[in-house]
Amino acid sequence: WQREVRHQILRDRCIATTWGHVLDVTYERLDDALYRKCYAFQPQSAVGLLKKIGGLVRLPDSLNSQRIPARVNNEKHDSLLISTPPQYAWEIANFLRASMERPRMYAGNELTIPLGLKLGSNGAMEIEFKRWPKKQSVRDAAYALLASNEE
Repeated sequence: WQREVRHQILRDRCIATTWGHVLDVTYERLDDALYRKCYAFQPQSAVGLLKKIGGLVRLPDSLNSQRIPARVNNEKHDSLLISTPPQYAWEIANFLRASMERPRMYAGNELTIPLGLKLGSNGAMEIEFKRWPKKQSVRDAAYALLASNEE
C-alpha cells in the first residue's frame, strides 16, 4: 500500500479517493510527513463519507420509519454518538453496519472498513466490542449499563 502511494505521489503529485476527491501535493515538500498524510488520505476520506452518507443521512429516515426513539448527539472524526433506550441499541448498530460497511477499491483491492461498536452511559463508552457482537450480547450490555446507572 505505502509503496503504491509513494509511486503515485512521485508520478502524479496527487492522490485521489474512490469518491473523486483529490489531494494535490504539487508544491509540497516530499518528506515522511507528507507521505504519512497521503497514506491516510484515502481511508480517512472514505470513513468520513461513509459515516455521513451511511450514518447521518440514512439513519434519521430509518429511525423515523421504524419509530425508534434515538438521536445523534455528536459526530466526531470517525464516530457517531447516539442516544437510545437499550432495547433499540442492536437495531441501530445493525442498521449502521449494513449502511456503512461498503466495499471500496483501494490500490486495485476491494476492501471494507469495518464498523466498531461501543456502548456507554456517557461519552466514556465503557463497553467496547472487539468483534461484531451477537444481538443478545448487545442487549445484555445495554441493559447492564442501564441497571448500573439506576443504582
